[in-house]
Amino acid sequence: MKRPFIDKSWWNNMSANFAGAFLGIVVTFGTTAVIDMHARKSMARRAELIAIAHIDNDIMQLEAICEEMQETDSLYRFVYERHPDRLAEISRDTIDLLLSSMILPQLLLSNQSAEKAFSNSMETWHDFNDLNLLYSINTCFSLKNTISDLYETVAAYHTEACDSTFEQFERQKKRDDKPTALVRVHLDNPATKAYLRIHRMHTLLLPELTALLKEENNANKEKTGNHRQRTPKALPGHIRRRGRRGRQ
Repeated sequence: MKRPFIDKSWWNNMSANFAGAFLGIVVTFGTTAVIDMHARKSMARRAELIAIAHIDNDIMQLEAICEEMQETDSLYRFVYERHPDRLAEISRDTIDLLLSSMILPQLLLSNQSAEKAFSNSMETWHDFNDLNLLYSINTCFSLKNTISDLYETVAAYHTEACDSTFEQFERQKKRDDKPTALVRVHLDNPATKAYLRIHRMHTLLLPELTALLKEENNANKEKTGNHRQRTPKALPGHIRRRGRRGRQ
């Protein structure tokens, strides 16, 4: 008895088409997943570099502030050594320098956008290869904010000393309009002495903290292989800028 003829070509064609479609779906979704993973890793890498460069820029500003604080401390020491009887020995340039230090505000302008973008991006954190680096960058941001808060404390004492000096100067019945007269009121002001105590303490503390921040951030650059790349020049974030002049 003969077996009935069965045409299996349709099955073979359907199987081939199904296999082709299935492989196409796998390749498409697999390729998309790989591309997406690469993009996320690349985004995490850029976030690392941007954060480190941002901290590096803040460090340059903080170093400039520390240097200026040391100059201000030396200036006040120089003037106080001649107060009250020998102020006439001080040159007009030095008197003007002290008045500028007294009048100009002490402000630190910092762009927080990079820090907020880095700290609030939980999705980016999941794509970091080095969790120790992630922790270290966040530690740098925290230390930088601590230094900024300490500097703002000094600035608050400075503002109080300046405001109260002018109030006392305006209340004088026989007011001497010579610059040295305002300097005398300023140096005798208890608020000025309180400001200088805080200023001198932070003049010693802030450079140490800034050096620690720089050391930590340099280690981060080493981890990313970015230690040879030059960071952008610091933007003008610190308003107070005084030229260096000799004292007489």
